[in-house]
Amino acid sequence: MKSILLTILCIIAGCLTSALQAQVVSLPYYSGFDSAAERNGWAVYRLGDAALGNWSIANINSFSAPSCISHDYSPSSGANVVDDWYVSPGFLLPSGGMLDSVRYAFSGFSVPTTGDTIGVYLIIGNQDPAAASGIIELAEFRDAEYQADNVYRLLSGIALPPTNDLAFIGLRYRNAEASSRWLYVRFDNIAVRESTTSIHRPDNGKPKVIYPNPTNDEVTILHQQTGGTVFFYDQTGIPLCQYALSNSETSTTLSLSQWPQGIYRLVIQQQNQIESVSLSRM
Repeated sequence: MKSILLTILCIIAGCLTSALQAQVVSLPYYSGFDSAAERNGWAVYRLGDAALGNWSIANINSFSAPSCISHDYSPSSGANVVDDWYVSPGFLLPSGGMLDSVRYAFSGFSVPTTGDTIGVYLIIGNQDPAAASGIIELAEFRDAEYQADNVYRLLSGIALPPTNDLAFIGLRYRNAEASSRWLYVRFDNIAVRESTTSIHRPDNGKPKVIYPNPTNDEVTILHQQTGGTVFFYDQTGIPLCQYALSNSETSTTLSLSQWPQGIYRLVIQQQNQIESVSLSRM
């Protein structure tokens, strides 16, 4: 059926699932953790023992002032396996992308050994690593890659595979003897961009892909192919819901009657194409 009621779609699609509750950011994306805006959307996930050490904002020894993120050990606390993740807000990579920059520095009197992991990952489908549909290791620091000399080094040029799900950058600190093994790590200046060779984005000179706009109820989305997904965000970038596009037509009509007046953003994703459109609800 061409007309799809928003309330029904929210139930069918699992509106506001945990994967979409994470903040979504546009690419290119950069965070030096130097302001509330640059820290916004990052989240800590503790999959091991709760311990004194955890991910935190450090206002000393950053690569670019004033801040970086750091994780320390838990001295003489009796904690065993600490497995803490610090995960970025989500972004879309339908054609893949590139991790352009991660600055890292290590110190302490220990190095990672059996059971330990200091690494950078691409998390697929859910910001929580325990609920993710996939986790891809981008870099792991051990042996020669773990130099406890308090000197910042650069990880760059890491290709990110294409995915139709939300993607996140995850920093993992796993210490199998967190009470006695002193692994102190810092990360800074994380930059991600998308591959744009196959992405189409509309500009003001191209035909409208949604009408009427503004609207007080229904809108019709024109899409070049059948099938796909439209992601619905508020004006701050918080995801609200996702909807399936028609599998038999190249247009889909949605009712917005339950949403309050305001400005929204629709991201229409079909195979290797993305359209991003602003919508006014009167």
